[in-house]
Amino acid sequence: MGGYNVTSTTEIGWRWRDLEGNENKYRSDLNYKQGLRSFDTNLLLESDSGKGKYFDSLLISNSGWGSDPQGFTRVNVEKTGVYKFNGTVRRVSYFNNLSNHALGQHTSNAKNTMGDFDFTFRPQDEKIRYNFGISFYDYNGPGTTNIRAYSDEFQTTQSTNNRATDFRFGVEGKLFGFNYGLTQGVRIFRDRSAYEITDLNLGNNPTNNARLTSFRRYFPTDGNSYFTSANLQRTFAKKLDFSGKIYILNTRSNMTMIEIMSGRDSSNNFVDLARFDIYALNKRLQKRGDIGLTYNFNEKFRISNTFSFDDFDVNGGESLEEALLRRNAAGNPLATSIVRSRAYRVNSYTRYVNTIEGDYQFNNSIAGHVGYRYTNRSVDVIGYDATLTSAPSATNPNIILESEKNSTHTLIAGMKIKPIKIG
Repeated sequence: MGGYNVTSTTEIGWRWRDLEGNENKYRSDLNYKQGLRSFDTNLLLESDSGKGKYFDSLLISNSGWGSDPQGFTRVNVEKTGVYKFNGTVRRVSYFNNLSNHALGQHTSNAKNTMGDFDFTFRPQDEKIRYNFGISFYDYNGPGTTNIRAYSDEFQTTQSTNNRATDFRFGVEGKLFGFNYGLTQGVRIFRDRSAYEITDLNLGNNPTNNARLTSFRRYFPTDGNSYFTSANLQRTFAKKLDFSGKIYILNTRSNMTMIEIMSGRDSSNNFVDLARFDIYALNKRLQKRGDIGLTYNFNEKFRISNTFSFDDFDVNGGESLEEALLRRNAAGNPLATSIVRSRAYRVNSYTRYVNTIEGDYQFNNSIAGHVGYRYTNRSVDVIGYDATLTSAPSATNPNIILESEKNSTHTLIAGMKIKPIKIG
């Protein structure tokens, strides 16, 4: 068809389902529904290399869409010497509602949709190839869970809403005898999950005083991660092999937690307002990399050295404000409680590892290796905790200064022995 060889398989069907028993138990285990669904479906168009007008090959595959709990679609398109595209979309429906787990109060009916799209320009070019990519993640749906307050547990509705998107750009190829690769990207994520009680809730123990008339907790979170990865490799004179790679990640996030509730506490006091406001900012900078050298003296003996490092710093601060307004059982106001606190941490971790190792092939049946590894680790924690609504004291603010270091020396040795010939 139009100069292409076409191979196609299409399977579409209808599932009839006859269920006897508990619907929630069945869906929690299998979640197959009655209705239309696509089975394995494939469409392949191929032409001679480089002779297709817009593409030389096109493959479309999908399965599971419709009444299945999971499905996927994959598209692969390529025109030799010009471009290559791979795209995949996956969806998983997650259902959980079991009466014998957490009193049946932990439930979920969510959908998780994920996708990856990668485009390469000039994929057969040895000197330079350009890569572009996008990925996304979307998890949302209703459910229930429970919270603990005033020595009791209360079931709440739960709305889950998590999203993330990745953007990538990179180049790879060969230059001056070196194989190289470089990728730069950014990940943007957010969370808008929430928990609520809108009617009178007596809790799991209805005979005590604790009860909630309203409850709301939500976590608006936004953040991004910038990442860079690079690699370099070359073999000199078929004797010395060099390889190195580095990965840098810079993540920032801004999180808020707001919780508001009202009702009665375990002492039968009226709780007109219990509110918590937490604001947090944090940053993580991580660097990882390694450099390796391997020298082949001959077919039997080689020696290698690998140096790697891992370094990250996590710093973040938070502020907490708590307000509690109550009345006793007779309706008389009790003292208002206000708490304000601040906290900050800087966590630093550094590790260096160097491994030198020699391998010797005595004959076709016996080989051995011996090596030495040195590891050095250091961890530092700096920060403070302060309660602003309490008087200053020896522990308010509480200053935190911690530092730990250790190093290890390891001998590595082993053998590989084949006592008999196989085949």
